Amino acid sequence: MHDTVIVRYGEISLKGDNRGFFEKKLVENIKKQLQENRISYSSVARPRGRIIIETNQKCSCLKNVFGITSFSHATSTEPETRAMKKAALPLIKKLAKNKSFRVTTQRVDKSIQLRSNDIDREIGSFVVDKTNAKVDLTGFDFELGIELFNSKAYLFTERIQGPGGLPVGVEGTVLVLKGRDSAKAAMLMQKRGCETIVINKLSDAAKYSRAKALVVSQTLKNLKPVKTNLVVLRPLI
Repeated sequence: MHDTVIVRYGEISLKGDNRGFFEKKLVENIKKQLQENRISYSSVARPRGRIIIETNQKCSCLKNVFGITSFSHATSTEPETRAMKKAALPLIKKLAKNKSFRVTTQRVDKSIQLRSNDIDREIGSFVVDKTNAKVDLTGFDFELGIELFNSKAYLFTERIQGPGGLPVGVEGTVLVLKGRDSAKAAMLMQKRGCETIVINKLSDAAKYSRAKALVVSQTLKNLKPVKTNLVVLRPLI
């Protein structure tokens, strides 16, 4: 049974000394999403390069969390090939006869001494022996993924895409003026890390002193001045 969800992020990893701040916010948003969807978990941790969630429940709601590039439901084991083969057995049952596959290993933690290519070959040979399936590195029907980090090996068969971008809340609060395509404009600002508050009219902006900008859904076709003291952002242009 899957016991871990591996969460991957992209842009956050480029943040240098501020990386920890962005990671902590992403963890906070992940926990909030899990709680809102009544998904129980024992822990959410952030070893270098990944976030891992200990849970036996499906976490499809993570597709809605900005900052996540992809995630996988995985089985964790010791980082040695005998343990990986044992963990792979229930996963490769999905591999039907006459189907092709490949094994892809990524050594996220370079302190683990096993080489990715060696693991690919050994686990690949094991899958062939157990299933008689054929290896195809480009046109494969099935992929067994292995990631090495946190002193463990994580095995999975699916990567679920996330929305990417930055975690909501790292760039302050903006107001979104309600109108045509305002939901799309708000989403684009959330992807850049902004918390969004929708207002019905310009006069409502005075209620929100913490707001850093006003977001409007104008395009080049309906571009016009907006009377406000706030910075005006037009993400749809």
